[in-house]
Amino acid sequence: GWEFSAVLGLDRVQIESLIKQARQNGETFVYLEGQRQKTGVPRYAALNPLAIEYLLKWFEQWKGSTMFRITSKAGLNDMLKALAQKSGIVTTGSIHSHGFRKWVMDQLSRAGWNSYQIRLFVGKRIPSEDATYLQTLREQIRELYPATYERFLNLKPEKVVQIIDQKKNAEIEEMKRENAELRAHVSTLTELFGDLKKQIEDLQKQKLKA
Repeated sequence: GWEFSAVLGLDRVQIESLIKQARQNGETFVYLEGQRQKTGVPRYAALNPLAIEYLLKWFEQWKGSTMFRITSKAGLNDMLKALAQKSGIVTTGSIHSHGFRKWVMDQLSRAGWNSYQIRLFVGKRIPSEDATYLQTLREQIRELYPATYERFLNLKPEKVVQIIDQKKNAEIEEMKRENAELRAHVSTLTELFGDLKKQIEDLQKQKLKA
């Protein structure tokens, strides 16, 4: 849920050190203290297993002193547009980080996070009169985030494919159920039609005898 400039401005040495320390301690998540450069508002964010995996792969390729080869917001926008075009996604204008931030906030809300937890995580201001009573927010986030990540934020390709497959399977099962109900209705109507036909034939026979 960070803005692009903050991601580009991360200290590579610090990130590598935090990841190394987490691995030595057997931890799968790295938590970062920081503040938004634009507003000075504190935030408590996380590097999840997917981010760590791809960062380590990137560090093997990129040996520069900066976190990424791209160092400007404009350059990042150009790269994202190129990736979108390659994927067949039509874009208009610039790709803004607030779209990603909104998505993260939506997912956290779906996972049941309260507004204070969400605000601290993405770096939105918490009223000063409330902040002093929320000293355990960081601990709460550390408890909530692993399960939230796995269910709502894990965008690893095979995880996305699994979710799509589950959705398709659910749709197929729903279609099977609806089909079974339809066949049952057709069977009932067929029986009713047969009874009605027999009644009409009996009436016709009685009429002929009369």
